[in-house]
Amino acid sequence: MSGDTDDFDAFYAGSVRRVTGYLYAVTGSRAEAEDAAQEAFARAWQHWPRVSGYADPEAWVRRVPDRDYHLAQDGEPDGGAPPAWGPRR
Repeated sequence: MSGDTDDFDAFYAGSVRRVTGYLYAVTGSRAEAEDAAQEAFARAWQHWPRVSGYADPEAWVRRVPDRDYHLAQDGEPDGGAPPAWGPRR
């Protein structure tokens, strides 16, 4: 498990700024971007054995909040409340 932790820590350190920057561009809010990035990385950690095997794990992390945003924007159910950083209505 230590190897998984070390791998994830390195992945996080190398990608968190890019992911947060991308999410800032999407949301226009630093706080919302940081919240969305935190949630995306938490989900990545939960699924790390699978996600770490992808050719581009960072793309998976970017896709989590992007998918949630589009579901909230389209008004389709996602199994819960839309993310806090979704579009304002």
